[in-house]
Amino acid sequence: MAIVRLDHAQLAYGDNPLLADVSFSIEKNDRIALIGRNGAGKSSLMRVLAKTEVLDAGEAVLDQGVTVSYLDQALPEPNDLDVFSYLVSGLAELGEALSQYESLAATTLDNKGLSQLQKLQDIIDAKHGWDLQQRVHRQLETLKLPQNTLMKSLSG
Repeated sequence: MAIVRLDHAQLAYGDNPLLADVSFSIEKNDRIALIGRNGAGKSSLMRVLAKTEVLDAGEAVLDQGVTVSYLDQALPEPNDLDVFSYLVSGLAELGEALSQYESLAATTLDNKGLSQLQKLQDIIDAKHGWDLQQRVHRQLETLKLPQNTLMKSLSG
């Protein structure tokens, strides 16, 4: 049973067709490599599968529970977020809780701050976020990137 299927997909930008009547399926446990020259449509295909871009014609079907993610080629816009907060920002409520927790835990807290820290811990506990927090910290260590560095201070 296919977990990802593309049926008669068509996608073009102006006169440049990237997908012309493309059909394929991906089965569970398949290992796939997407290879092609620049401008061939690899990123566009990934955006279609991630549901961030719509086909001109045809259909992209993902089995229930299947999530497609990809690393965009464009660098993030410089902003005032620190690196840790930026990395967890795509995690909705859990990311916000982790970001706030990291920020609060690095300060001296009064009773109100301790209460807020406990609420954040409860959210992180409920969403099993501690493992994720540790994975982010390990990646930052591997890259030798201080978590409090502001995104706008980083080079490309």
